[in-house]
Amino acid sequence: MNSFNVIYFDGVCNLCDGFISFLFRLGLQENMRVTSLQGDYAKESLPSQMTENLSSVIYQREGEFLKESHAVIMILSDLKWYFKPILVLLILPSFLRDGLYRWVAKNRYRFFGKKETCRLPTENEKGMFLP
Repeated sequence: MNSFNVIYFDGVCNLCDGFISFLFRLGLQENMRVTSLQGDYAKESLPSQMTENLSSVIYQREGEFLKESHAVIMILSDLKWYFKPILVLLILPSFLRDGLYRWVAKNRYRFFGKKETCRLPTENEKGMFLP
């Protein structure tokens, strides 16, 4: 088992790329890594249905795979102490949280655009990216 938590994201999605850039600006924790769902690491470590469907951020946290709104909430709560209050959103039924998440995910390319290639890490980010 990895000694780090992994954030899997759609590497060509501008919204997802913006989320990853936001996480890097805040400062990822030492136990966090990121990788695109299109990459080799994702293909080797995730069930195939998770890499075929690029509509969800996936957070591998302590060996468990979290998806959709639960993944985003836990990523943020693990990032910095001042995001801990976001955990209160977990009291909302998942069908409400994930319904909104799925609507945004379904329309993300239309709203935010799409890149031709996956995001490349900067020099400062390279140690936090998995292939």
